[in-house]
Parts: sequence; structure tokens; C-alpha cells
Amino acid sequence: MPVTGNAAQESAARKLLDVTEAQFILLTRGSDGMLLVPRDRPIAEFPALAREVYDVSGAGDTVAAVLSVALGSGAKIEEAVELANIAAGIVVGKVGTAVVDRFEIIHEIERESAMTASGKILRPAEALERLRSWKRMGQRVGFLHGVFDPNSPAHLEALGNARSHCDRLIAGLTVPAGEQRKDSHSRALLLAFMTAVDAVVICEPCSPEQLMEAWSRENLSVESITYDTVPA
Repeated sequence: MPVTGNAAQESAARKLLDVTEAQFILLTRGSDGMLLVPRDRPIAEFPALAREVYDVSGAGDTVAAVLSVALGSGAKIEEAVELANIAAGIVVGKVGTAVVDRFEIIHEIERESAMTASGKILRPAEALERLRSWKRMGQRVGFLHGVFDPNSPAHLEALGNARSHCDRLIAGLTVPAGEQRKDSHSRALLLAFMTAVDAVVICEPCSPEQLMEAWSRENLSVESITYDTVPA
């Protein structure tokens, strides 16, 4: 059967679904990424993620391995394909038949999620997930909170000093009573542009202390860092 173009690829995959009685067919398509064809749902496309391709040797094996491990760990098929696609993008950037470990995959996920400064601004639930990821990697996480208004050189120095005490730094932005949301978001964006800051959480409606308590209940140890130069 012809396999040029999405329509032909889906048609061939659906023929395979009938023949094999499988629930999904995953097509790897090189620089065009991957195409997931479920039996009872629309297709899903996954664009190739490689920034530079040095060697495609072993890319298919990497996809199969990561897909299998993810499914065996309880991931949904779309999540498993997403992870396999990320792993494939990493391995083709290496020379020869290389290996991708889980930390490289985690780093790539973080790189994509924090590609822009706005990607560093997290809601409390998102901060919890990011924190879990960092702790799985064995990283020390620090938490420095303040109003940061106005954002001064003293704040820059304090944030830089705080970052030197940990592997990752979360800046907690406390919101004065009556402040408009757009103003606190503007200050959060300025913090996110700082290289010393890995994540920014706007502490509203929860307080910095409540955030720390929530993290502690999840057994996620975070070092609270305070400096006199940073307003409480």
C-alpha cells in the first residue's frame, strides 16, 4: 500500500489494525515525526523534536524501548508516544548507536517547558509537579519569597546568592492586598527573565508558608532562603 502523506499512512495503518487486531499502530516517519493511529479515535501527530541530527542509528529501537517502558509503567498511549518522541529527538543528536537515560528525557522536558520566561511562571499545582521532577533528579531546591517591588539591584544580588545555595531556585512572589493581577504578573515576568530563577510562583491566594506546608506534606524538602535585602 502507498504510504506517502497522512491519508495514505492512516489508511495503511488501519489495514494493519484490522489484520493484527491491535488497539494502536504507531508509524515512525523520520524527519516528519510520528503518527499514532488508534482503533477507535482520530489520529494524533507528533512532530520530530531533534534540533540537530547527527546519526539516526538506533532511533527506532529507542522509540520501541521507551514506548514499552512507559506503557509498562502505566502511562497512557499518548503520553508514552510523547516520551518516545522526546527520546528519539535526543538520540539522533548523538553519534553512533547511543543510549538515552531518564535524566536526559527529564532535562529535555524541562527545557521545552521553560523555553520562554513566561514558561517559568507556575501555578501552585504546576510548581508541585516541577518540584517533584527536580527532586527525582536528586537536586536541592531553594525557595526565596518576597514582594520584589520595585525589582532592584539588591533583589538581583539576593536571588543570585540564593541560587548559589541550591541546584534550583523557586521565587515566591507575594501579592500586596489590593494589587491588580496584571501588576503582579508583570513583576513575576521580570523575575522569570533572571537566569538565577528557575521558577516563579505567585503566592495568591495561598501564602508562601502554605506553599511550603503543601510541599512538606508531599515529602518534598525545600530549603527556605531569606535575605534582609528582600522585602517579606
